[in-house]
Amino acid sequence: MIPDGIAKIRVEVPTGTVGVVPGAGRTIRYQGGVRRAADSATNLANLEAIVLQFVATPDPTDATVLVVRAPGIPAGQPPGVFGLEIGLFLPADLPLEVVVAGNGHVTMADRTAPTRVRTGRGDLRFERCKADVAARTGTGNVIAFDQAGDVDLETGLGDMQVFVQQPARSITLVTGQGTVQCHVPPTCGFVVDAVASVGKIGNGFGLDAEQKGYSAELRGAQGDGAVKIVLRTGSGHLSLSPKRWP
Repeated sequence: MIPDGIAKIRVEVPTGTVGVVPGAGRTIRYQGGVRRAADSATNLANLEAIVLQFVATPDPTDATVLVVRAPGIPAGQPPGVFGLEIGLFLPADLPLEVVVAGNGHVTMADRTAPTRVRTGRGDLRFERCKADVAARTGTGNVIAFDQAGDVDLETGLGDMQVFVQQPARSITLVTGQGTVQCHVPPTCGFVVDAVASVGKIGNGFGLDAEQKGYSAELRGAQGDGAVKIVLRTGSGHLSLSPKRWP
């Protein structure tokens, strides 16, 4: 059960894949499994002895934040492979932060409150999230579709394909190396600032991109300019395209 007075949940995972979908009531439910490997029978037995249980406690610096910690290899124990595969069911209307310290993919679906994600390495996927999303991955591809609200996504190495059905104030999509595709409604009013350090830029709004040797820039506006769109790639191509939703 989620205690009274909790206004935000932060999930901390050492290494593992995390999927989040709406749950029932003021509860957190989890299911999944773990992959283990070690260089000796003794070390493997130590990994198998780790209790597969989450621990939830209020953040000591902010009692309104519930910190949910996944199990991992205790400090001082010999290293090995202890990779979780987790499905989380929790309230969609509570702000959420997911932090994967090591490697792990993260998927979010049908969120109605702001969401933040950080993983050392892994793909990110957001499905039908109707509130602000901010996420970072060191290496991985990023997909978001039927999104509403502000979007702030970054990967050090990987491609992005993002469909923002109801833009709010800003869309920021950044990759160190990879292709970025941004889709917004054809009636969206925006100001765009797009730079491909090495690459090309295309758009479906009739704006003129400027090619400067290996690099390209696109700056312009449409309509009331209410949405600020920032697109960046160190090496790759950028595109800004209109899309109609039913």
